[in-house]
Amino acid sequence: LVGGLLITTGAALALALTIRRRKRAEEQLRAFTRDVEAFLAQTSDFVYFKDVESRLRFCSQTLAQITGHASWREMIGKHDREIFPAETARIYEEEEAPVLTQGTPLLNRVDPYYTANGERRFVQTNKWPLFDENGRVSGIFGISRDITDLKRTQEELAAYRDHLEELVTTRTRELLEAKEA
Repeated sequence: LVGGLLITTGAALALALTIRRRKRAEEQLRAFTRDVEAFLAQTSDFVYFKDVESRLRFCSQTLAQITGHASWREMIGKHDREIFPAETARIYEEEEAPVLTQGTPLLNRVDPYYTANGERRFVQTNKWPLFDENGRVSGIFGISRDITDLKRTQEELAAYRDHLEELVTTRTRELLEAKEA
């Protein structure tokens, strides 16, 4: 007798097996959730999942911090227009449109962004479509990595190269003038 019902031995064994499987599945789900939350809390990249309306489903803590949020949980359900300056949000909307409408990934895109204190920085971004069980786009998964230091170094090297080219041109002209003299 279980919960006021008479259950046969076979049914009791089946029920016990079902309960055991459910408990195992629940523990696996808890472990997976714990791992994902640890990843979101510790990655230095801006990781995010958005629905088809471009509202955040979840994101990394790093993204929350650069946008002035204490926790990534505060950002759930927000649109880029509620998080970023208007120009930045417009850029993101334009580049996500083909991902959402055509299912086309966006790879290695470099975009500016602004931190919560207004500092202009740069990210290299990849965005992929998420598909539902019917093959329709159901959202976006994106990873953006801050490349500001790399971009600044590249600009410094380009400026140095340009300066060296000017020096070579000037020195070559001076040597030719000296030879003619």
